[in-house]
Amino acid sequence: MKKNSIIENKVIVIGGDHYNALGVIRSLGECGIFPIFILLNEDDKAMSSHSKYIDKLYIINSEEEKNLDKFLIKNFGNDKNKPIIIPTGDPIEKYLDINYDKLKKYFILPNIDDKSGMVLKHMDKLFQYELCKKNNVDIAESFYIDLTNDIDYSIFPLKVIIKPDISADGNKADIIIANGIDEIKKGIELFKEKGYKNVLVQEFLDYQMEYAMMGLSYKGKVIIPGINSNNYIFPSARGNTSYAEMFPLEEFKYDISKIINMVEKMNYTGLFEIEMFLVNDKVYFNEMNFRNSANLYGYKGNGIKYIYLYIMLLLNKDISKEKIYVDKHYHFCIEPLHFKNIFEKKVRLFPCVHHIIHSTKLIYNSHDLKPTLVKYKYAVRKRIKKGNKK
Repeated sequence: MKKNSIIENKVIVIGGDHYNALGVIRSLGECGIFPIFILLNEDDKAMSSHSKYIDKLYIINSEEEKNLDKFLIKNFGNDKNKPIIIPTGDPIEKYLDINYDKLKKYFILPNIDDKSGMVLKHMDKLFQYELCKKNNVDIAESFYIDLTNDIDYSIFPLKVIIKPDISADGNKADIIIANGIDEIKKGIELFKEKGYKNVLVQEFLDYQMEYAMMGLSYKGKVIIPGINSNNYIFPSARGNTSYAEMFPLEEFKYDISKIINMVEKMNYTGLFEIEMFLVNDKVYFNEMNFRNSANLYGYKGNGIKYIYLYIMLLLNKDISKEKIYVDKHYHFCIEPLHFKNIFEKKVRLFPCVHHIIHSTKLIYNSHDLKPTLVKYKYAVRKRIKKGNKK
């Protein structure tokens, strides 16, 4: 490898241009592991491709992406030490899992029971719903709807959320909150127009707070360093975390042992995030993502080398002397998203700036500045171009 890494195995990060991938790259680099980054369908305007921690960058187009398994085997299949693959999005995790039996001969990658297709099975929202029911985990009432058949709208609660049945096959922006039969019908039609064959219609939970647990699992050994409350999200209607408080898992006063036990029984190897809602002082499971969370870089605020711990477990290395668990309260922030909350009037300018200054930032990094500069450079250009068209 071009840069001297602390491990002999190559680490390959695969994904699009997102702070998800950037966080993984930085987390690895700061631990002395310099990854290969395979950037999907982007160009040199991608902020994540400019991190100083990247050992080698590959930019592949949509046609090459369809044959990613062949690309990986051709370029890295002859390594003496199996490269470790870290996917940073649902579609790429789905692709890797479908091709797992072929790829596992050459690579170390996420899996359940060392079998192809098992992660994809668990990504299905209906399967997660049934798994929760089986393990006595509280979850909103859910309905799997085949859009090619007639629909009995009388079965739904008054207020629902309509979402893709599998995250990898859909877009988070397509999620709809519908109140009453007329809105539900309109929402269903929108999904049909966008080409969806199936959706999940779920009882809408008017929650007090949204929580998330970012963890790692190695053959059923589950480590969850901490838990975070999402103080602000953008957009406000079921958007992404923009400002959150991280705190020790042991300080969470609600019982989540059934959720953790459920994950342990999966025999999963990989990174994950679990989203939960607090409703009437009861925790409801929302969903589990079988990949790293975009917010994982937030663990840096307490000195936890989250990705490093995962890599060491994969390589059967001792982590007993490493810091594993969050032991203080602190905040992390996705600065561009949090600024957008000002326009939704969810937060005022000065409190927003205060939040950003006094939190662990997921985009700005004084030691790896170029991704931030690239992001804002093209964001400003886009804004100017948009203004000139008016």
